[in-house]
Amino acid sequence: MNVSKQNKVPNEFKAIYEPLLKLKTILQSNITTFDSAEVTIVIHGLMFMHYTSFVLSILGMYRDVDKAKIINIRNAIENILEHKIYLINEAEKAVIVSYIDYFAKLVNLNLNLLIHVCLFEGYLDFEIYYHFHPDKKLFDFKEYCTFDKESYDVMEYNFNYSKSAIKKLSADWKTSKTNPII
Repeated sequence: MNVSKQNKVPNEFKAIYEPLLKLKTILQSNITTFDSAEVTIVIHGLMFMHYTSFVLSILGMYRDVDKAKIINIRNAIENILEHKIYLINEAEKAVIVSYIDYFAKLVNLNLNLLIHVCLFEGYLDFEIYYHFHPDKKLFDFKEYCTFDKESYDVMEYNFNYSKSAIKKLSADWKTSKTNPII
């Protein structure tokens, strides 16, 4: 019997995926009014989705990704968080849930080393985007998607290790004349 990987990612990526999964669960619960704890979970999830849109943009340099889906989710999140009252219509819910499933699928289908590279480079791009657009209302919630120094250092270490490992694997593949997976 096959076990579905939907709503699951490798343990090393759970910290990134958990806010998305919690958001998905709330949106699929058909609750029409959120309490303050649920609003916090929704905003946290939306901010992490915004960050992951940069992660998938980086992944797009290595793999075929749906760039329209990335742009649509980034625009939807910015639109939702632009207003004082955060309304998420049914079409936006569908786009968000679809994106969360898509993100999990890409994390599950790609080499963990490559995902580590994309997580770090995506975070740097997210920070650059913030510095070009600090006036966007979504950045009122930037603290929901800002990594502390320790987490940043771990991401950077994983990035450097992964880049080095990918380089070595690529060199090994070239000498063995096999098809690289990167």
